[in-house]
Amino acid sequence: MVKNNYKIIGTLNYGLKLPKWFFAVLLSVFATVAALTSIFLIADCCSEKFLSIDDKIGLLGLMSIMVIILIITLIFALRQLIYFKHKIADYLNDENLTEITVKPFVTSTDGIGAYKRYKVAVEFYFDNQKQVLFSKKYSKSFKNIIDKEVKALYSPEHNQVMFLG
Repeated sequence: MVKNNYKIIGTLNYGLKLPKWFFAVLLSVFATVAALTSIFLIADCCSEKFLSIDDKIGLLGLMSIMVIILIITLIFALRQLIYFKHKIADYLNDENLTEITVKPFVTSTDGIGAYKRYKVAVEFYFDNQKQVLFSKKYSKSFKNIIDKEVKALYSPEHNQVMFLG
C-alpha cells in the first residue's frame, strides 16, 4: 500500500484537475466585475446625469451576463474539485495501490487549434502483466502530459490511474 502523501493532479478517466491559479483568476474577475458595477451604480446615484437610461440598461445587462457566466463557471469548477476529492479518496483506499511510471499517448482527438481535446492511453506492467488503460473522455488538460514520463498511482480495485504532480 502506498502512503497518502502524494499530490494527485488528475486521473485517467476524468482528466487533470483545474489548477489553483484558475480559481484565483476567476474570483478576481468576479470581484472586479462586482466592484465596477457597484462603482457605476453609486456614481449614478450621486449624479443625475452621469449615465443615460440606455447606458444604465446596457451596463447592467452586460454586468449581469458577466456575473452569470462567472457564477456558472465557478459552480462547475467547484463541482469538479469536490468530485475529484471524493473519487481520489476512494482510489487511495485500495490496499493494492501501486506507484508506476507511465507515458500517456494520444488515442484520438476532438476539435481543432485551441479547442483540441485528447483521449489518451497508458501502458504499464502490474503483476508481470502488461496493462493498457484508456481515458473515458476527451480532455484538453491531457495536453500537458502527452508523451512525457509521468509518475502515477494504479488502483487495481478501481482499475484507475492517478497522475502525480
